[in-house]
Amino acid sequence: MILLVGVVTLPLGLFYTYCLYRSVLLGWICLLALQLYIYAFGISLDQFNLGPIHLDVFDVLELCLLVAGIMRTIRRLRERNTARIFVAAYLVFFAFSFLRGSLAHGLPAAGNESRAYAAFLIACLYFLTAPVDSESVRNYVRVLLYYGLGLALVAILAWAGLDIGGVAYAHHDPFALAELAGRVLPADPVLLIAFCFFLSLGLSYHRKHVILSKWLPAVFLGLAVLLRHRTVWAVLVAGLVLFFTKDRALFRHLIPAGAFAFCLIAGYAILAGNAAQSVEAQLYDSATNDDTWVWRVEGWQQLILGEQQSFISVLFGRGVGGGYGRFDPTKGLYNDAPPHSEYVTQFFNLGTTGLLLVLCLMIRPLRRFWKLSSTDMLAVEPSAAAWTAVLIGIMVYSIAYDPPVEAYALLGIANAMVVRRDKETGPISKASRGRRLSRVYSRTLAESE
Repeated sequence: MILLVGVVTLPLGLFYTYCLYRSVLLGWICLLALQLYIYAFGISLDQFNLGPIHLDVFDVLELCLLVAGIMRTIRRLRERNTARIFVAAYLVFFAFSFLRGSLAHGLPAAGNESRAYAAFLIACLYFLTAPVDSESVRNYVRVLLYYGLGLALVAILAWAGLDIGGVAYAHHDPFALAELAGRVLPADPVLLIAFCFFLSLGLSYHRKHVILSKWLPAVFLGLAVLLRHRTVWAVLVAGLVLFFTKDRALFRHLIPAGAFAFCLIAGYAILAGNAAQSVEAQLYDSATNDDTWVWRVEGWQQLILGEQQSFISVLFGRGVGGGYGRFDPTKGLYNDAPPHSEYVTQFFNLGTTGLLLVLCLMIRPLRRFWKLSSTDMLAVEPSAAAWTAVLIGIMVYSIAYDPPVEAYALLGIANAMVVRRDKETGPISKASRGRRLSRVYSRTLAESE
């Protein structure tokens, strides 16, 4: 029976991987659709075993995306650019860390722990090779906004009392429900709602899209606040500061959006009655409760400054598969959970070298879009400021969490956009300066005539 299932599913898996290889948009749609289903209804705890490694449906999708990404990357090995140099170096250090971990802790332990790196590897291998012409990027953004609307519907239905959202996602497990603290969605999908706010804001103002109207950014903004994740609030603040700094014309349009979001919250408070007091108490607790932050910082200190650290481990990490064992003074127990920080995770397993390579892939597109937002706002879809806010949000979120694969996919697409612009126009600053001088000359010539 197992052989028959393998004979049937293997060709289907290979054909599906080939379809993902041919169309990054298909991979983006499949990824978001499966994530939406998981956040809405949860995913079955039933896993199947590939030797000693346990896999579920989402692991299979990530594996197919990785294989398709390797196939797409091999086609572009002759294309030399800065982003792919960083990616190649990171892959070498990751392979070295995986080999060290496999020799020290066994292949099953290294394989299971390396799944935490799948999101970043997918961004490096698959979405970095995505087509990023204007129409393609517009499609990526449009699909993401539909995904955000789907998450909004899930949150609304969960607030209405349906067994959907956080309860289903946690499988009614008491410990997992305690971690959610009454929230209807975990932090990762709320982060994507915040990104939908940034992108829809730039799209509705700069591109005058017919389907999108002025109220859509307000809906995303109100949900990102009401869903009560402080790290996402920090992402929103960082993005709004960016908009105020780089795109003040758009920032002025935040006033109606903020007013509309306030009306949504006030309307909910009036209609919900006693439930509104509960929401107010939860918002206050989310803003003032520092237990989770203290737990994170103490864990980071033990992992980074532990007695087992050496010059080699600081430079190259300890290898994947060794776990994150540390003492939790808040509970008086030993804890082996991941450190809830992408930077600490990268440093602990891949050392300073791996962490610097990750930061380079984050900072490089951020720096380019930051310049574009000062010189040519509409050079990319939907606007340079919107993409800059997304990239800043990924960096802020990585302090307290590991970004989800959807966020890393956006990082890969952003790097691909920079690669394309460098190939077509050379350095952005020179190209932007040339376009600006051309526009000034054309305007002066028209006025003289």
